[in-house]
Amino acid sequence: MQLFFWGAAARDKLTRQTIQLFEKKHTDVKITSQFTAFDAYWNKLSTQIAGGTPPDLIQMDMRYIAEYVKKGLLLDLSSAISAKTIDLSDFDQTLLTGSLVNGKSYGIPLGGNYQAFIYDKDLVAQAKVTLPDTFTWDEFGTVCANLAKALGPNIFGTGDESTNITAFEIWIRQRGLDLYTADGKLGFKADDVASWFSYWDKLRKSKACVPIDVAAEAITGGTPTTNIVKGKAVFTLTLSNLVDAFQALMQHKVGIHMTPTGAQGSQGGMYLKTSQLMSVSSKTKYVDDATKFVGFMINDPEAVKVLSVERGVPGSAKAKELLAPSLTDSQKMVVDYINMVSKSGQSRPKQILDPSGAGAVEQALIRTAQAVGFGKQTVTNGAQSFYADAQKALGG
Repeated sequence: MQLFFWGAAARDKLTRQTIQLFEKKHTDVKITSQFTAFDAYWNKLSTQIAGGTPPDLIQMDMRYIAEYVKKGLLLDLSSAISAKTIDLSDFDQTLLTGSLVNGKSYGIPLGGNYQAFIYDKDLVAQAKVTLPDTFTWDEFGTVCANLAKALGPNIFGTGDESTNITAFEIWIRQRGLDLYTADGKLGFKADDVASWFSYWDKLRKSKACVPIDVAAEAITGGTPTTNIVKGKAVFTLTLSNLVDAFQALMQHKVGIHMTPTGAQGSQGGMYLKTSQLMSVSSKTKYVDDATKFVGFMINDPEAVKVLSVERGVPGSAKAKELLAPSLTDSQKMVVDYINMVSKSGQSRPKQILDPSGAGAVEQALIRTAQAVGFGKQTVTNGAQSFYADAQKALGG
């Protein structure tokens, strides 16, 4: 069987260790694995599928799963769940329900996480800037400008997150909206996009965030090329489970902070997100072995210990209990962060699954936000352009 996933070298190492454990217990099974950065993953996966050689086991994201289900590319896992080949008897129902497509499981959550701004603790100390426990978007901009002023001309407060669909979704949800409606249309207006682009335009002009050319380079290679890893920014938006991956690439200590809040009276923007799902190709010749491996990843005690919380906090109650005594300081920080956010009032469940075409919407945001950053489009024109492209991506 073939397994394809996105991630950094640390994830590859843990995944290969898990495969070796599975192969020792299932000596007639051989699994080969490949990994790449998230931004390159979807094109490579599409190429494999178009060539008639889809991987048997596919790491899947909630932003893309509906599209793959619509195309008939993923296996309905209901039979394996009913047979307890994939045992979900003690699984977090919030995670599980949030991963369903048309009421069925086409991928099993490998963990849950919240959105987070991670930051370079050493640079914050060097700048002698105090970080409040919470900040609004405007206050975040001020903090980042102060950091940039204190740290000199080549270090900025934050990466440019104008291209980041996750950050934009938080912004939208804080306004009481959703990225998408239940019938698969856009849940926001072009004016909402303009306010988003305008916010980051102001941060660029105040030197609070990195210049657009630096930002464009940062998203080309996944975690290793991010501005925080390169020492060019203090903050970057990511998902809480990636703290370990960032820390492994940095000599400075990494901290974790809630994303900015909306204005007074705004709603929670963050949500508990399935970090990744493990799906099975509908074309696989190895349904039994593939579904056994999925069940193994989430329930086998040895596999649980190896994978730990690198892909997010596990959904199984037994897995959480098993991991608790052995968590590192940074892993405990992630678990504490998840518990804190869940009680903060700054999160609310995501009720609407991203529709088919959501991946193309994400690419349209990257493309248009960069065009605005480089001055090729105005904020207003860019907002209208992105909105039109996003509607087209959804078939509107």
